[in-house]
Amino acid sequence: TLVIPELMRILLDEEGYSWEEAWYIVTRTVAYTNHTVMAEALERWPQQLIESLLPRIWQLLVEISNRYQQQLTDFFHGDMSRVEKLAIIWGGEVRMANLCVATCYAVNGVSALHSDILKREVLHDAYVRTPEKFLNVTNGIDHRRWVAECNPRLHALLRECIGKGKNYLLKPEYFSLLEKYKDDAGVLDRLGEIKAQNKRDFAAYVARESGVVLNTDAIFDVQVKRLHEYKRQLLNVLHITYLYQRLKADPHFTFTPRVYLFGAKAAPGYAVAKRIIHLINSLAATVNADPACKERLQVVFLENYRVSLAEKLMPASELSEQISTAGKEASGTGN
Repeated sequence: TLVIPELMRILLDEEGYSWEEAWYIVTRTVAYTNHTVMAEALERWPQQLIESLLPRIWQLLVEISNRYQQQLTDFFHGDMSRVEKLAIIWGGEVRMANLCVATCYAVNGVSALHSDILKREVLHDAYVRTPEKFLNVTNGIDHRRWVAECNPRLHALLRECIGKGKNYLLKPEYFSLLEKYKDDAGVLDRLGEIKAQNKRDFAAYVARESGVVLNTDAIFDVQVKRLHEYKRQLLNVLHITYLYQRLKADPHFTFTPRVYLFGAKAAPGYAVAKRIIHLINSLAATVNADPACKERLQVVFLENYRVSLAEKLMPASELSEQISTAGKEASGTGN
């Protein structure tokens, strides 16, 4: 977001443009993608911090804010409750999302649902004032990286089934040609074997890295993403706790064996998230040491969840946990 005042500074102080000329360039250069409707995405920075660390940037922010606030006051006919919601500087804080909306030529979420939430709720008054700015850009699925590159066995099968001369990397609509194989026992068997081999590969990696031996005959039930209350890792933990208690109470309780795999990082100051990580690890220690759970229930918290680990895990996962609170998940990108 600080690209906005920094570009203004360069154009004004180093290139000699007038305010109007610089603003014309900046407002046609910068676009804003909002990544989540959660409060932390709409960052608010203390006025004093910016004043002390970036004094020239602060001067420019004040000027941008004053001009924008006057426009808002005129548009909303002096309704200060609506002006306050959209103000850039208010109550000793600099509101980064509002600065983006004021300046950028385009504003979008990362899925149709998310973009609608921005228009309907989070940035509604800004949408009322400048509806032409708001659009949707869907994340989509990068099949080059998340199929071809990190799942080479599946890539080879897909190319064979889709046929020579039809490059799905360039034209993903060729995926529709796979529909004719949906009841093909031979292809489905090969698909199952690819998944099984990917699971064995991932288990070998985990064993090398941490010494934990995964049961590859069990379903890999995976929840990997940032640790956040709205993503409800805790709900998953409660379910596992229920299964564990059922197993202990009833030795004849039957269910498909599961390996629950968690991976997450928590924001540095997010105490509740860190306690949930601690809980998952404590549950894992209890479950994995109990003979009653052997070959039936296993819980593993994977260290240092990151893209390179995800590239190994995604091809091996069988159930992707998407249990975010309704209306809070922007796009479910880990799915």
